[in-house]
This record gives sequence, C-alpha cells and structure tokens, in this order.
Amino acid sequence: MKKADLNDLYKEFYFHELDVREKVTNRLQLTFAFHATVLTIIAYMMKTLDTEASSNLVLVFYGAMILTVAILARSIFFTVQAFWGNTYTAVASPNKIESFRKSALEHEEKIKKYNSELGDKDRVAYSADDALSDYLYDEYAKCTSHNIEVNFNRGVWLHKAIKYLLITAVPLVIGSGVFVVGDMDGSSPRKEVLIKHSAPLKVETSLGGVESILHEIKESCMIDNEQNQGQGHGQGTSQPTPPPAPEPPEPRNIIESDQPPVSLDRDS
Repeated sequence: MKKADLNDLYKEFYFHELDVREKVTNRLQLTFAFHATVLTIIAYMMKTLDTEASSNLVLVFYGAMILTVAILARSIFFTVQAFWGNTYTAVASPNKIESFRKSALEHEEKIKKYNSELGDKDRVAYSADDALSDYLYDEYAKCTSHNIEVNFNRGVWLHKAIKYLLITAVPLVIGSGVFVVGDMDGSSPRKEVLIKHSAPLKVETSLGGVESILHEIKESCMIDNEQNQGQGHGQGTSQPTPPPAPEPPEPRNIIESDQPPVSLDRDS
C-alpha cells in the first residue's frame, strides 16, 4: 500500500475516533441521568417511609436500599472515570499548519540557494510539499493511535458502569416491591392521620356573666308578653277608623287637532 493510501486510511481512522468520542460522551450523560433517577426514587421512598410498619419489612427495605446505594456508587465511580480525565490529541490548527507550510517554502528556497552554491556535489534534497505531507501523515498516525487507546479505556469504564447500574436494579426492585406491597408510603391517602394535642383545651366561663345574660333575656320576654296582652284588651273596647281610600284620578283631555275643546277656558 502506498503512503498516500495509508494517509487517507489514517485520516478516516482519525475522524472515526473523534466520532466515537462523542458517542461515548452521550452514553455517559445518559448513564448520569439514570443515576439521578435512581437516587431520586431512593430519596422519595426514604422520605415518605412509614416507620410504624412491620419491623421485618422495614429491615428488608433498609437492607435493599443500602445495597442499592453501594452498587450504584460503584457505577458512578466508573462513570466519572470515563467522563473526566481523558486527554485526546488532535492535529494542529490550520494556522499552525499554514505557518509550517510557509516556513517549509522558505526553507526550500534556502536549500535551493545552498545547492546552487555547492554545484553538483553534496546536494541536499528538500521539498516543502513532501515535508507537509509527511508531517500530516505522522500527525494522523500518532493522534489516531492515541485516541483509539483513550476510547478503548473509556469504553471499558462505560461498560462497567452500565453493568453495575443493571445490577443496581435488582435490590432496587426488591426494595420498591416491599415499599409498595407493604404499604409503607406515609404520604398515601389510605393512611390514617392522627392529631395529637400537646395539652387539653381549657375553657374558662364566668357563671355570674351567664346568669346575668339569662336574667336579661327573661325580663325581655316578660315585657314582650305584657305588651301583647295590653294590645289584646284595647281592641275589645274601641274600634279604630280605617284610613280613607284614595280617590281615582280625573280623565285627561286629549287634543286631537289644533282646535281645543269647547269646555276649555280661553281666558286662562
């Protein structure tokens, strides 16, 4: 295989490994999301746990949660290892490559001048294009080899993180099942809410005040009865005159033309 073909192959490997880096990072972010979900579920169950439930169920639940957190911590450890502290290498920036190309062209001119001064003896062969091509060939080979190793290590750590995350599901399912079947959710509407008073309520009443109020009510009732009896006796002795009925209004004269009626007073 020619060097030009190898250069194209190394270039494809180079960009492929950079693409693998992004895929691994996306999978790690998804793994972090699963970690956060599991921790949220555990926090909710621990917060709403009804400690007055069966002691055996509570012990099983606590044991399952402790085992879940321990295994999950292992998964988080490998996820962190795969996410941070990994260094990739890349080809130099276009500005630096262009600077190298210009330097190579200047050096090529100097070599030509040097060879012209020597004549046919001890001529030095140098080409700016070959130097740039060799540089890119070596850079692609070095960067690709290094990135392949980094991606391999990250892939191993990601695999371990996912493995322990799947193992975490076993005690988590057991603990969640005990939590649900044992009805250990303290915030459930099926739970009875007990209201406890720290001290009995004390109501202080004044007997004297109550007696005075009752006496006033009794006197008011007696006065009303006397007034009603007095009105009844008065009706038997004299009959009051009813008020007069209102008189109906007089009919109104309607002028149907420009001639007023005969009975209308002209002098008025």
